Amino acid sequence: MTSAQLTKKFYSVHAWLGLISGVFLLIISLTGTLLVFGPEIDQLLARDKFEVTPAAASARQPLDALVATLHRQYPQGRLVNLRPHPENPALATIAEVQPTAAKTKLQVFLNPYTGAVVATRDKDATLVKTALQLHERLLWKGPGEVLMGLVALALLGATITGLVVYRKSLLKPFSTGIRLDRGLRMTSSDAHKLIGVSTLLFNLMIATTGFLFHADKFTPGHYAAKKKEAAQPKHQLLGQVPAGLDALVARATTQVPGLRAEVVDFPLHQGAARLRVKGNTPASVALLGKHNVEVDLHPVTATVLTVKDVRRAPLGEQLKHVADEIHFGRYGGWPVKALYALLGLMPGLLSVSGFILWKKKPVKKAAPAVRPGRARPAADLLPEVAGAPRARPAGRARPVVPAQA
Repeated sequence: MTSAQLTKKFYSVHAWLGLISGVFLLIISLTGTLLVFGPEIDQLLARDKFEVTPAAASARQPLDALVATLHRQYPQGRLVNLRPHPENPALATIAEVQPTAAKTKLQVFLNPYTGAVVATRDKDATLVKTALQLHERLLWKGPGEVLMGLVALALLGATITGLVVYRKSLLKPFSTGIRLDRGLRMTSSDAHKLIGVSTLLFNLMIATTGFLFHADKFTPGHYAAKKKEAAQPKHQLLGQVPAGLDALVARATTQVPGLRAEVVDFPLHQGAARLRVKGNTPASVALLGKHNVEVDLHPVTATVLTVKDVRRAPLGEQLKHVADEIHFGRYGGWPVKALYALLGLMPGLLSVSGFILWKKKPVKKAAPAVRPGRARPAADLLPEVAGAPRARPAGRARPVVPAQA
């Protein structure tokens, strides 16, 4: 197979991968761009829930008082976690509560100074949460996750095959630019090449990390294990949450110098209650996840059970955290988020321009058919010599003209 034939094969694979995954790539692009600024958008749309009038730090209610308020409102509920936001006095304390045996989870916003409930909402009914579920599984738990894993592979394949096809002219799109006066197909072709080359590394990174995010969904027994796990309660009943939460949190923060407690979890570990404090220190690395440090304590004896710092975790676990943070752009502040929001739209634009190229593909004209009938004599097909009489078909005599008298 020649190099030209191989390139043609790669082009066909590139085109079909793009066409098959095009609609899904458009969905991923739009939702991904929104999710880059997910927390900011969520807080902006629900300012009345998130914001409270700040007061002196000494006026904050103890966590026990907030849990007592939750227990009165949800006597049969389970407490998933508390987010006290001590670093921002103008933010409410957010509790995640499972009110009954149902799977529904509520976010309860509490005023940390008065202990009153400010607002509640379904955790999964927000715009940002819906966008996340659409991005990760098309709102279809199970099969949707597998499908999006395959879409990530398709994006990876389309990027690699595109690199092979245009390997000899990677810099040409920068000099050619986008010619707007050459018709829709040529404009789309220029845009497709320029966007593809400009975002090559970004697309490789997003496709690879996106597939790694879904890789466990392809392992045998994954969903059976998840189903079995979901049948067991994971969180403590509100009525069984231990007293003295503030002292327990303080005890956890003394285990790691400089630890700032950001989330207090109430998990059941093998049926036994635990208190888990998650947070960061000044030395935490953003690329290693939202919370670098986890401290587990016994909720009654305050015995420290485990201290986990992802900075000292095995390399494989660290790489998993890095892949998540790289995929969502949560590691470099606003400049990185702005760049991700822009680049995140590019796979969608590639799918649109690729579809236009396919739709506007020139149709090859068929060769004109030979009309049935008597073939011309061979003599008629020969070039005529100047001055020589044209040969006539056999059997046809020249008409005799009678002589004039």
